Parts: sequence; C-alpha cells; structure tokens
Amino acid sequence: ELGIEPSGLCDDATFVRRVTLDLIGTLPSPQMARDFIDSKHPDKRQRLIDELLGLTGDPARDRYNDLYAAWWTLKWSD
Repeated sequence: ELGIEPSGLCDDATFVRRVTLDLIGTLPSPQMARDFIDSKHPDKRQRLIDELLGLTGDPARDRYNDLYAAWWTLKWSD
C-alpha cells in the first residue's frame, strides 16, 4: 500500500544480536553468539527464538525465562 519494500534477511551475527535485544533486553554473550553463528542447524533461528521465549519444554534450554519475564515486566510497567 505504501510501496515500502521489506529488507532482506540479515546475517546470523546481526540476527542473534537483534533477537536477544528484542526478547530479553540484553546482548548475547560471546559464547551464545559464537554457538549460534557456528551452528549448522537449518532451523537455528526458530530454535533460538523458542529458547529465548522458554518454549522448548526442556528446562536446561529454557534458561532465559527469568530474563524474558523481567524485561517485559519492565517494558509493560511504563
């Protein structure tokens, strides 16, 4: 309608930075960024989003639940 073209897909380094800032309000740790960038999983972006949101069903992988809740509680309280 406005004639605005969506931007293309970003690279993995940009994605991991953006998604962690958007979902948990912090930059990824160097190890998290390295693991994500080095991963060969075809669905690694969805897996990271699920992990950050606590949707994997695996408590060992859903370790960001508290950060996610704290970030959005702060945002919603404004």
